[in-house]
Amino acid sequence: MREAAHMGLEGPEADEVAREARITALGMLIKSPTASPLWRRVVWREEQAEIKARTPNRIAVMELALMESLCQPKSEAAQLSRLFGDHE
Repeated sequence: MREAAHMGLEGPEADEVAREARITALGMLIKSPTASPLWRRVVWREEQAEIKARTPNRIAVMELALMESLCQPKSEAAQLSRLFGDHE
């Protein structure tokens, strides 16, 4: 929530920023080398609850970003190859 306050956000936007921060933190906890299998399951359930609580607008933005990233070439070399072909 502090991040949202620093960004000057209020209301639903602040809630979304806080939710994304919680999802990120929970993801880091799951990957912790000291986390037990039971702890990972508990944290995973919390992470899933946060993900499901996203607003429809946030879900749409994330889906569009994912689709856009899948359409982008992976590297500058791939982009040049696509523009100019593999001719030498």
